[in-house]
Amino acid sequence: MGHFKFGRAAGRPTQAAIALAGLLAVGTVGLAAARADDEPKSPPEDAWLSTPSGADIMDYYPTDARDKHISGRVELRCKTNPKGVLTDCTVRSEEPAGGKFGAATLKIAHKFRLKAAYAAALPSDTVIPLKMRWVSPG
Repeated sequence: MGHFKFGRAAGRPTQAAIALAGLLAVGTVGLAAARADDEPKSPPEDAWLSTPSGADIMDYYPTDARDKHISGRVELRCKTNPKGVLTDCTVRSEEPAGGKFGAATLKIAHKFRLKAAYAAALPSDTVIPLKMRWVSPG
């Protein structure tokens, strides 16, 4: 993947740059791959009914990190209800530590929703791993 340089106006990202950064962040939302037999398995990409939009990403992006052009990565572990809503999410890892990306990902987690048919077929104690990469607009 190539590197992108976003436009700036008066020291601030342009609206096009912010929108592109949000889309890139949504495009890099991924599901954690199982690393061992006891690790939870991720749903396939087509099991998702909805994920955050580019505007959502920018709304939840940690202000200090956005202002300093810092990107981040977070892995959550969540459960899901039969309607596909993620519940009981916890932060498994956050980079950079203390960058507030974990808290932001917990706040935006309600924007992720599995298709009801997929979620209803899961055992009630299923843990869903979710990785999110936050891409700085600057």
